[in-house]
Amino acid sequence: MNKNHAQEELAFIRKVMQDSQKVLTDSGKMYIFWSGCVVLGLAIKFFTQALDIYFHNAWLWIPIIIIGWLISFLRRTHHSNTQVKTFAQRVIYAVWTAWGVAILTLTLLAFFLHAIQAWAVPAIIAILLGSAHFISGVVTNQAIIRYSGFAWWSGGIAIFIWPGEYAVFLLGVMIIVFQMIPGILLYRKWKREMKMSD
Repeated sequence: MNKNHAQEELAFIRKVMQDSQKVLTDSGKMYIFWSGCVVLGLAIKFFTQALDIYFHNAWLWIPIIIIGWLISFLRRTHHSNTQVKTFAQRVIYAVWTAWGVAILTLTLLAFFLHAIQAWAVPAIIAILLGSAHFISGVVTNQAIIRYSGFAWWSGGIAIFIWPGEYAVFLLGVMIIVFQMIPGILLYRKWKREMKMSD
């Protein structure tokens, strides 16, 4: 009985690892999508400051986050209707949904209640992103995503130790290097595998 149970568990683990391959399509695209949202927000912030147009950060980031979530939700709903959701996909969705809620909550606390100092927000975002990347990398068995988690953690610690006006700029650079580029690499890998399977 125990032997059969152990074999069933091993079969389940193998199934999860096989299913994780399907997650790569979504993960790669969503890394690129959310990186693009953040880079767009940072670009708008940079140009408005260059033009001496100042407004509360909340009026920039909250709409971007809400629109991003809406697009992500619609995309996920479409995939749920056309594909069977795997265990690995559920884990990835749960991780990134939890991260999104945590980031939005902490950002709102910083902006409206001043419960968190503004300079610390980029560091907190980096630390949470590191955790989400690390877990995603483990689930999908992708070293580039797993190791990017360490880079995010290191960047967050650096911002905590040496706070300054550069923190938001550094966060933008990290988004491009540690999220957008890995997302592009995953997407290209998936495209190659799709061509090989045709």
